[in-house]
Amino acid sequence: MDEAANKTVKSPEKPTGASKPIIPDNLRRRNSVNERGTGNVKKNTNPIKDDDDTERRKSWQDPSNPHFQLNGHYLADLSDRVARMYDNPLYADVAFLVGEKEERHTAHKLILSLSSEVFGTMLYNDKFDQNIVNGCQEIKVPDIDSETFKKVIQFMYTDTIQLDLDSVINVLYCARKYAILNLERRCSDFLEQHLTVENAFIILGQAKLYDQTHLARVCFDLIDKETIEVLKTDGFLEVGKEVLNDVFRRDTLRIMEPDLFDLVIRWAEAECGRKKLKPIGENMRKVLGETLYTIRFPLMTLEEFSGLMTKYRGFLTDREALDVFLHHHLEEKPSIPFPSRSRYRVLGKELVITRFQRIESRWGYSGSADRIKFTVDVPIFITALGLYGSMHGPYQYAVKLEITDFSSNKGIAINDTTFQCDGSAGIFRVPFKEPVEILANVTYEISATIKGPDSHYGAKGLRRISRHSSQGTITFQFSYAHGTNNGTSVDDGQIPEIIFCLKEG
Repeated sequence: MDEAANKTVKSPEKPTGASKPIIPDNLRRRNSVNERGTGNVKKNTNPIKDDDDTERRKSWQDPSNPHFQLNGHYLADLSDRVARMYDNPLYADVAFLVGEKEERHTAHKLILSLSSEVFGTMLYNDKFDQNIVNGCQEIKVPDIDSETFKKVIQFMYTDTIQLDLDSVINVLYCARKYAILNLERRCSDFLEQHLTVENAFIILGQAKLYDQTHLARVCFDLIDKETIEVLKTDGFLEVGKEVLNDVFRRDTLRIMEPDLFDLVIRWAEAECGRKKLKPIGENMRKVLGETLYTIRFPLMTLEEFSGLMTKYRGFLTDREALDVFLHHHLEEKPSIPFPSRSRYRVLGKELVITRFQRIESRWGYSGSADRIKFTVDVPIFITALGLYGSMHGPYQYAVKLEITDFSSNKGIAINDTTFQCDGSAGIFRVPFKEPVEILANVTYEISATIKGPDSHYGAKGLRRISRHSSQGTITFQFSYAHGTNNGTSVDDGQIPEIIFCLKEG
């Protein structure tokens, strides 16, 4: 030990006219030899040879010193040297037995503790049980798979990670468990960048589970903007009731209540299937629980509400159904458990105008659009159209809805969608993706390009229709749309209903 020290430490030269340099005791001991216990110090006069320095450099290039080397090159940066220690048994002092198979991964307590308070507490606290094997404290991690754990540990050494949609949720769980805050943010940012209509509910559920407030807010914003499309996804059918309630309580959903109710029924039917229950009104009420009271039945028309309660008997109690009817009829409204605030911020109660006074049979479709022009004397928002369905039994039609400003020929709304009919002579609601703003006294053209079998159609059409509301009278004027229109006119054809609402206040 002393000889090695003598070879690697030079005594400083004494400058001319300078006082004798002060040598610290520890260096003095390493650079001197006590002879025969007399206390006389013998100076080291052995020079450092060039070949000694060469040998020292060779030792650093030895593979047994991997923390200095990468592909034969000396690692000058501290970050590179730390990264080199990942999955390196040299100086390892902790081993994790990961997953069901207890795969062994070694690491270094100090490096882990620098990134995680949880690891710091766990690894440097005598109160935790310590099972030492081969010089490493062993810790079991049964709830995380091996690949995820390796990614997380590698991140703590290198500050880099490869994320994908298949692994990011598992990585987020691990980062959350060990309070690796910068990795949590990395996962949250990745999920935000890859947020789509299809995965919005899946990501929202994880954001709520792991307290990712910003990510949850971004998900809610997308759901507000693309409400109908998001609620039609398979991810919506899998969402838990807590998230369901958070969504349905929102005033900012761009959807009308009858459409929302149809999608609530979809979720309730799926939940009944999971619980092996028959999807009838009573059972759907049971699986919905408190979610039932987020549905705004007072915003439906009496016709819509009556039809739904007839179709789904037992969904509401007799008392609840009666209270909703009384809420519509009485000037002094009874107290009811269902919210009556409008959704989409500024929209009032939904209203309907019907163009035809009679229903006939056999209206065919050859690929051209059914079209009609109209004006209205007050600003409105169109939320949906009513269309006739098949005269041959239940069928799902494909339809493309469009609204165009006639004077500029500019399209202002379009929706490629489907609608299900039951074979009756009724009118079936087909919503737009979001309410469409219509200005007063401007001519618009509505078109519906329908693909499917022959349907019913309307006759004895009205050119002028007035509808009374709490804000006054709204008057529509209809006119013929020249050109290819599949035969639809003011007098007969398709597009029997326009469903709309007014701005509140």
